[in-house]
Amino acid sequence: TIEEMFGVVEAALDHAVAGLAVTYDPDYGFPASIEIDEDEMVADDERAYAITGFEVLSGRSARGNDRPPPQTSTSGS
Repeated sequence: TIEEMFGVVEAALDHAVAGLAVTYDPDYGFPASIEIDEDEMVADDERAYAITGFEVLSGRSARGNDRPPPQTSTSGS
């Protein structure tokens, strides 16, 4: 879900992962894609998520409770 994608970003920030890249949907502000590298010294620990085929249901907000997206930082390569 959209809420779970925000949770993935927040958890990555809380755990100070080695690399985090987030692309937000320009119209609705949700994390459309997430790339996470837990530890740059460990092979094959990277994870990636993407939302495709998104549609707004009548009477619903894309952000759930209209909160702003969390601040993200990118480190590593």
